[in-house]
Amino acid sequence: MIKRIINKVLRRNKPVHEHYYVLDLISEKFGEMKSVLEAGAHKGTDTVKIAEKWPNAKIYAFEPVPDIFQELKSATSDINNVQCEHLALGAQEGTITMHVSSGRSDGSSSILKPKEHVDFHPDVSFEHEIEVPLMSLDKWAAENHVDSIDFMWLDMQGAEYEMLNASSNILNKVKVLFTEVSLIETYEGVPLYNEFRAFLESKGFEVYKEYLYWEDMGNVLFVRRDT
Repeated sequence: MIKRIINKVLRRNKPVHEHYYVLDLISEKFGEMKSVLEAGAHKGTDTVKIAEKWPNAKIYAFEPVPDIFQELKSATSDINNVQCEHLALGAQEGTITMHVSSGRSDGSSSILKPKEHVDFHPDVSFEHEIEVPLMSLDKWAAENHVDSIDFMWLDMQGAEYEMLNASSNILNKVKVLFTEVSLIETYEGVPLYNEFRAFLESKGFEVYKEYLYWEDMGNVLFVRRDT
């Protein structure tokens, strides 16, 4: 109980936009990005910040929930270097069930079924399920003539590993990756951070900086070892 209270205090006191400093860090350390992929773009708040940081980059923003996708399109409609994609990225092609979040957060929707997430965030509910289009990143890239992605910003609520593991062609060319990680089984079958980190290390990445503020989830900045 005490740890849970401390966790809530940390969440309240953590600067809301602290993760935007990651963009400054990446820009300072690794320079210009020609192409950026954002999966789990939600309503476009992060998308706009990324576009401001790299106005000459091509930014691909993916959001599978239809209503939220429309807000993403609206938020980025005047930004010429953003291409919005109404699509879930995963391991297959077709459609998949999306568990849609509501309550305190409409940004916790996932193609994975919620598990311990509901215990840590009882004010977030998953009362609706919808079918959304699904495609692997490699398949999408081939169809859209995208040869490489320099930087990935992933907020996929546990589905990051499945997507990356199925798209080695693009992953092998990524220089920098900022991704959400799970410290507990937030969603059914999600790899925990140590397993996910080992996978990325086997693909040539190393941890540059960890942002593990909470008990359940966090974010980690990975960079390719030869970057």
